Formats: sequence, C-alpha cells, structure tokens
Amino acid sequence: MDKSKLTLLALAASAALTGCEPAQPSADEERAYVEDEAQKQVRQTLASDEEDRKKTLAELQSKDPSVKDVYFSYNEKGEKQVHIVKETADGQNSDTVWPLLGGMAAGYMLASAMNSMGGMNAYSQRYQPVGRSTYAEDERRRRMNSVSSANTTMMMNSARNSVRSSPNFQSKMSSTVMSSRSTGVMSGSSARAASHGSASS
Repeated sequence: MDKSKLTLLALAASAALTGCEPAQPSADEERAYVEDEAQKQVRQTLASDEEDRKKTLAELQSKDPSVKDVYFSYNEKGEKQVHIVKETADGQNSDTVWPLLGGMAAGYMLASAMNSMGGMNAYSQRYQPVGRSTYAEDERRRRMNSVSSANTTMMMNSARNSVRSSPNFQSKMSSTVMSSRSTGVMSGSSARAASHGSASS
C-alpha cells in the first residue's frame, strides 16, 4: 500500500476516534500543492536543459571555436528550438535558430549531426534554420534574459496543467495537505497559502 493511502487511512481512523471529519483542503492549500508540484517539475526540466545546453555548446565548439553560446526557446506552438550564437568578424553576434526534434539531449543530437556534416554552415546548405539575426553583445544578454523568463513562465503553466490533469490528483493532493496538517510541516508555498488564508478570514 502506498504512502498516500496509508496517510488517508490514518487520518480517517483518527477522525473516527475523535468523532470529527477532517476538513477538506482549502482552495489556498490546493493552489499551494499545485504550485509546489509544478515547481518540482520545472526544476527537473531546467536542470535537464542546462545539462543538454552545456553538452551542445561543447560539441559545437569542438569543431567551430566561433560558437560562443547556445540557449533554448519555444515558439508560439510550444515547440522547442535551439539558438546557436556565433561571433562575427566585426564583433557582433549571429544568432541562428534551429528546430529541435525529440526529447532529452535534443540539442546535443543536433550539434552532433551538424559536426558529422562538416559544421553548421554545411548543415544549413541541406537544412534551413527557422530564424537568423545579428545584434550587439548587450542585446544578446537582454534577449537571453527575456527568453529565460518566457521559458520559465511557459513551463510553469504547462506543469500546473499537468499536475491538475493527473488521474490521481485529488487523492495525492488531499494526502499531502492532510499529512502537512498532521505533522505541522509545510513547504514554503503551502505555508504562505495557509497564512494568506488565515489573514483573509
């Protein structure tokens, strides 16, 4: 029997002994649970992306030292893309955007494919990028910060939907909330939500 079922059974037994029914999770507690679970998913995704980014950059730089950075973004359809930033002869930044297929390590797989064909220039003779632009260093940093923020927002929205659409969402959420109440241990988001609910009452 899993931990969530054991927790619910223990709470039910306690309620039977005391003669009172435990209060159902409040709206604030539910939102806090969803936020916590979504943040866990996003942290895992970002960690995986960062590992792929580093491997992708190293692979590209092994054949082309002019590659100075890579980063990921998502298009309007939610499809993942990789930006390959190269330093031009005049000190500007050439940012070429490529679509990514597959899941984990998709950036590294694309970089390996490019190198096997002789580099990005040779690869682009056969496959077309989805975008290309040139800008100064300060603009590169601004764009990367903007993309990073947009990525996190998109991931959090997707993760929240994923958490709520889980088949066992209600049982897991109730078990986690009830367990937090019984032990007095709450996560940062849960504690803030409970505090907010108390202040509002």
